[in-house]
Amino acid sequence: MKESHTMDILFVLCLFLVFTASAISVVMIGSHVYSQSVNTMETMHNNETALNYLVEKVRLHNDGHVTIMRQADTDVLCLKEGTQTNYLYVQHHYLYEYTGSSFAAQKGQKLIACDRLALQKKHQLLSITLTIKHKTQSAYVALVGRDQA
Repeated sequence: MKESHTMDILFVLCLFLVFTASAISVVMIGSHVYSQSVNTMETMHNNETALNYLVEKVRLHNDGHVTIMRQADTDVLCLKEGTQTNYLYVQHHYLYEYTGSSFAAQKGQKLIACDRLALQKKHQLLSITLTIKHKTQSAYVALVGRDQA
């Protein structure tokens, strides 16, 4: 009779351990999925914010003063306004902005972490491609104004 009580207790204890291990593994899997979702959403938010910032800057200066220049294997978006030019570029894995009469990359202000900025102007269409944490998004802006060739 004593053996049957020991087996009952042992069975209940094993069942409790299996339940506990299952609960812990479900919580750990859920935590991993949640952290991946948060990282993906943060990356997409940063990417969309930076891309929207660039598009709005172009739209503000979309009067014939939007040009692209290459500086040390980097595309630089140049937005001329009067005697000053607003330069947007990626350097050291950050999107930078600098305003001045001539380009000075070292004086730019850090805006957001960014891996790559690719710009292309074909006819009246500006293509902006931005890569942040290996996620790439593109936007296109129709250029208007006098000298957009």
